[in-house]
Amino acid sequence: MSGLYEAWRARNDGWSALICEPLVREALGHLGEGLPRDAVILDLGCGFGHVASALGAAGHRALGADPDPGALLDARRRDPATPWVRARAEEIPLRTRSVDALFSLSALQYADRDAALAECSRVLRPGGRFAVVENLAGNPAAGAFRLLRRAGVRPPPEYVPPRAHLRWGERRVYERYFGEVRFRAFHLLGPALAALPAGRRGPAGGVHGAGIPPLLRLLRRADGALLDAFPPLRRAAWMVAVCGTR
Repeated sequence: MSGLYEAWRARNDGWSALICEPLVREALGHLGEGLPRDAVILDLGCGFGHVASALGAAGHRALGADPDPGALLDARRRDPATPWVRARAEEIPLRTRSVDALFSLSALQYADRDAALAECSRVLRPGGRFAVVENLAGNPAAGAFRLLRRAGVRPPPEYVPPRAHLRWGERRVYERYFGEVRFRAFHLLGPALAALPAGRRGPAGGVHGAGIPPLLRLLRRADGALLDAFPPLRRAAWMVAVCGTR
């Protein structure tokens, strides 16, 4: 395992560890394989910059890009040393083949996916690695929650409806732009975690490892076992980690 995941975890900041920890471990573990120190890593759709800051702390030249000026302002306040760029995923203001690795979590649902992936392929150098985490469209519980959000029943602050969640059957779109791609589905039952207090805690909430409540730890293990044993269930998963190389 590379030091990228450990650097993210050590910062004790960011998304719910219970939900995102296995996805971030998968993504950053892939990016860190053979990655030279001082590599250029782009966090696309960086939000408040939790991952980009961790990548910089691990000794790499990290930069974050996001279209939300408020999120970038917060990121600059937290970490003035990291470059933060206001940009849409469909128009990344970087030179062609200028990035050694690329990470993105739950951002492409807000973009034109084809155009965004074309840009990711353009800026990534040949042989460079990418790891994208996407929300899938087919999970029934997540679908019901999204309907409530659209209806205004449970809108989070400044909620922006996604353009389109990725469907499992559409995942091959990545193969148009990258030479090697693998897909791993997560959280078949996991959307229930988001409704529980433990599921909403960030890393500082102590839900890593042994800190995960036993029932929720069992649920997460059951998710993985079901998805591995019954591949057709992957189309009903909540999230997918897409990892590959340019």
